[in-house]
Amino acid sequence: MGNLVTSTFSGSSSTSSYLSKGLSDPATIGNQTVRAVHGVALSLTCLKVQKLVDSHTVVVISKSYCPYSRMAKEALANYNLPPDDLLVWEIDGEENTAEIQQCLKQMTGGRTVPRVFICGQFVGGGEDTVRLHKSGELAKLLAAAGSSTPSK
Repeated sequence: MGNLVTSTFSGSSSTSSYLSKGLSDPATIGNQTVRAVHGVALSLTCLKVQKLVDSHTVVVISKSYCPYSRMAKEALANYNLPPDDLLVWEIDGEENTAEIQQCLKQMTGGRTVPRVFICGQFVGGGEDTVRLHKSGELAKLLAAAGSSTPSK
């Protein structure tokens, strides 16, 4: 059985809802606290990103001014997503946007926004989300997740 992940975000202690095998004790490298999972160093920012992705059915990591982010959010607006199932995180208001995007690169292979996740799985960016909507695949993914019915 793995270790329970306990991290500090924004000055408050929070215990994540998942167990992770192979998690090391925290270490400090420069001014960044990191943990290693299966030998891969993860900053607390990356742990926060992973926790958010794991704790919502649909997550859109976005920038408020990005036209591709707008495309993804508009495609998702075609579905009756319960508010508790959808998280849109506008990272342009965060002080560590570059670090968040580096975490996204580690998680998905790309650091651009938007990054859209359904049930913890990366499904693509803005154009990908629109393509999935137009093909009917987005409706199937959301229905399989038990999250939505088409609203339009």
